[in-house]
Amino acid sequence: MNPTATWITDGTIVQFMPIFGAAIVLTPLPTTISASAVNTAISGKAVCLEGDEKTVASQGCAYIAPPHITPGVATLKIMKLNPDQLSPGSSCEGKKTILQGTMFQAVLEVQTPATIPGVGVPDPLPKHMGGTGKFIPTQFQCGGS
Repeated sequence: MNPTATWITDGTIVQFMPIFGAAIVLTPLPTTISASAVNTAISGKAVCLEGDEKTVASQGCAYIAPPHITPGVATLKIMKLNPDQLSPGSSCEGKKTILQGTMFQAVLEVQTPATIPGVGVPDPLPKHMGGTGKFIPTQFQCGGS
């Protein structure tokens, strides 16, 4: 295990970057991740386990997708963690732990489409791919001595 890897625990901030392919998020609201670990904690905070990322959602984010520049509303979600964001070969409660790592892959799911001003033509895509995001931990490194 990387001696400077940082565990992700309950309440860690999740920050989405504003670019999702052709779409731009005007208000990429930070959110947090909730941990599902029952018996594994660090300094009193439950450790996040593989699969916890699937529950992260930043709702109510304004976005545009030119030429649809009258903002619409979307939810940002983690699509996939990168390999360096999961503990290699070790597990807690039968699952790998989530580590800070690099940027994860994210998706923008449209709730209210952005539109073309004046004519009201809506963004035809229900999802915009190609987004990224990161965990912003406030604590704890694992491993090392």
